[in-house]
Amino acid sequence: MLESVLQRKIQKYLKDNLPNAVVWKNHGNQYSVIGLPDIMCVYAGKIVCIEVKVPGNTPTKLQEITLKKLKEAGAITGIAYSIEDVQKILENNKLLRRNENENK
Repeated sequence: MLESVLQRKIQKYLKDNLPNAVVWKNHGNQYSVIGLPDIMCVYAGKIVCIEVKVPGNTPTKLQEITLKKLKEAGAITGIAYSIEDVQKILENNKLLRRNENENK
């Protein structure tokens, strides 16, 4: 699966499972901040930052440093290789209860 396809699936998952969440994809270009996670989401007063990778790929050093800085600043961060990884990130941070995503 292409990373862009996985990113769209994750965005849809977040929008479907986090009511009233604001979800966006960071598009890298000459005007953007390099190293920002692929998907960011604000929900219930928290910001969730997800770096999306397809299996076999790993975050760059800059992406790892940026995720660490965001976490130190209070963001919920994670690397997702699948929708299940996103579910775990949300569950581990009490933004999604296990039974809420069983039927999705």
